[in-house]
Amino acid sequence: MKSATLPNLDGLIGLARRDGVDVRPTLVRVLTDLYVQKRGHTHDEAHRYTELTLSLLAAVDVPTRAAVAKKLATYAEAPHLVARRLARDVFEVAEPILKFSPSLTSDDLLEVIRDFGPRYASAIGERHRLARQGLDGTAAAIEPPTPVEAHPATAPPQARLRQAEEPPIPPAKASVAGAALGPRVPIGEHFLAAGSTERRLMLANLQDGTLTPAERAFAAATSEAIRQLEEDALARRPAAFVDGLERFLLVSAATAERIVDDETGEPLIVAAKALGIPCAVLLRILLFLNPVIGHSVDRVFDLVDLYEQLSTEAALHLVSSWQGAATQEKRTVRHQPLHYDDETRGARRTFEHARRVSEGRPAPAPQSERAGG
Repeated sequence: MKSATLPNLDGLIGLARRDGVDVRPTLVRVLTDLYVQKRGHTHDEAHRYTELTLSLLAAVDVPTRAAVAKKLATYAEAPHLVARRLARDVFEVAEPILKFSPSLTSDDLLEVIRDFGPRYASAIGERHRLARQGLDGTAAAIEPPTPVEAHPATAPPQARLRQAEEPPIPPAKASVAGAALGPRVPIGEHFLAAGSTERRLMLANLQDGTLTPAERAFAAATSEAIRQLEEDALARRPAAFVDGLERFLLVSAATAERIVDDETGEPLIVAAKALGIPCAVLLRILLFLNPVIGHSVDRVFDLVDLYEQLSTEAALHLVSSWQGAATQEKRTVRHQPLHYDDETRGARRTFEHARRVSEGRPAPAPQSERAGG
């Protein structure tokens, strides 16, 4: 490639090796300095830089790779292949690329999270937060949702009912796992049926400092239960995950299925908060459980942010409502005859018996006696 910006350095590398002096760390630093000084590269320049840099990165030490990563992290035209290579390096090298590089795609970031775990995911999460900051480097203010009471048309009844409840009491975890939650007004159904904007408004309003005794008695999931849920998510077994939620939340199977299938992920965040699932575990669950959610790194980290902001009491209010709905379903179960005409035949026998008695005729023997005779 004929370029004053990117000279052909292969001969210098070969000479350095023959003389016993390894100048490759210096070469890759200089090469990168020259590359980022120029805005706008031809396809040939980008290809040549990528080829040389990838070759050199494989042979230099961690401090050198970290220096290259810092220079390329904020450079808008960093070659994609180089950025991806650095993002999959040791954390010291990968961190600035994961936080700042615009050259990485959502697929690249998701693969890094899946392959390298929570520490790398945390750096990517910082990238998500930095993207929402103002130009002066300070975090953009997030206005709290308008209280539900200000919108009577959309206000859920709990916003008013809770004012008459007991004064705030710090949440207390029961020592017995799986304590049942009492039935409440079905705000949980309202939440599942609402859109994302209304859901977040409701969540902000449910952080009211009150918990019923049954809600305070609800115990977080055990470490074994959390491990099982994570395994089901990583193995992409949504049906098994639904079964787990049904057991650990004490909700109906239909509700658990709606939580898992919801493509916004917000009901799953509520369930995770109530169960006390650690944030790192939740991140992996979000990535693998529902493909619609896991395919978008922005959505995943938006949900992680929601999880961190959500209070446990708001989550418990909703879980209490879901549990109450499950209890109500059990109460409304009705006896069904074994045979379709059992009730009709029973009424007919009663009528026949009464008619015989009124006519002075003996009543027929029971069917069991006739069969035995």
